[in-house]
Amino acid sequence: MPHTPPMRRPLLLALSLLALTACNNAPSQSAPLAPRPALVVTAGDIAQPGPAYIAEVRAVSRAELAFAVSGRVARLHADVGNAVRAGQLLAELDTTPLRAQLQAASSDETAARVRWQEVRQRHSRIHAAQLGQAISAGEMDAVKAELAAAAAALDAASAQRSQAEWALAQASLRAPVDGVIGSRQLAVGQSAGPGANVFTVEGSGRELSLWLPANIQLAAGQRLTLQHERQLYSGKVLRVAPTLGAGGQHQVFISAPAEAQPGDTWQVMVGRNPGHGISIPLRAVLPGHTGQPSHVLRLADDGNTVEKVAVMTGNVQDDRIQIVSGLKAGDAVVVAGAAAITPGTRVKPVLLRDGGSHE
Repeated sequence: MPHTPPMRRPLLLALSLLALTACNNAPSQSAPLAPRPALVVTAGDIAQPGPAYIAEVRAVSRAELAFAVSGRVARLHADVGNAVRAGQLLAELDTTPLRAQLQAASSDETAARVRWQEVRQRHSRIHAAQLGQAISAGEMDAVKAELAAAAAALDAASAQRSQAEWALAQASLRAPVDGVIGSRQLAVGQSAGPGANVFTVEGSGRELSLWLPANIQLAAGQRLTLQHERQLYSGKVLRVAPTLGAGGQHQVFISAPAEAQPGDTWQVMVGRNPGHGISIPLRAVLPGHTGQPSHVLRLADDGNTVEKVAVMTGNVQDDRIQIVSGLKAGDAVVVAGAAAITPGTRVKPVLLRDGGSHE
């Protein structure tokens, strides 16, 4: 057995300790890596919009205005699209005939008042004479009847004068609420009849008015898809008219987006028809190499491991794409960062909801 010199023993001991320390500090090859978070989305069935109907945007607070008297339009002070305040003057009729009627009624009232005052004075004299037994009872009865008739004539004349004043005031049409002029059906020089709608003032709030066949039933709170100028919106049924209108149709009122303006027409998709295939966000699809199909990373059955799946794509609508084959409804696919994840990697799924929020 070879003999180790005493001077080399400390050196060998130091080298042995260094080797042992290095082994303890080396990373363990068997320690599992923590799963990385991955944003995933659930593939959903495609549903095609149902039949579309035309709805008109109207104000929740809405006033249809008409003159209460007939006459010729003399002046207009507002037009369609103008913002108006409550009490603002919108239109005026020619007041010449109405002023003449008021003058005549005032004259009749003045004459009736003079007549009543004369009879009342004579009644007072006859009454005083009756107390002195200077006249007969028949004369007193006659003057009483005359006074009653004069009073009735004065009341009638006063009523005619009040009516003429009211008619003159009605020749000015004013806005009852703050709002926007939605429609106007008269022009200067045109004759306006009492009760005929000549202005519409659209007040606060907006809603869609929709007429539907009686066989299409909607309920308050039901969600509907709206379309205007190629943009899609969501609406909700506010109320359904309890009675049917012309042609057996019923009126439905739907919430209107902020973009809706009175008088505009919007499309309302009622119901949805089954489509073909499913859809996922467009960014979840990874393009294949030359000659290779597109693919996605799908969560395997264990819910944590990603696997590469070839897919056949179809139409693109907004930020979603149709998947013709390769996936089924309910499959969870990685929607962000899929290009940086290797198939077979274990991930911690973070579910994306409603296309915008995740938890």
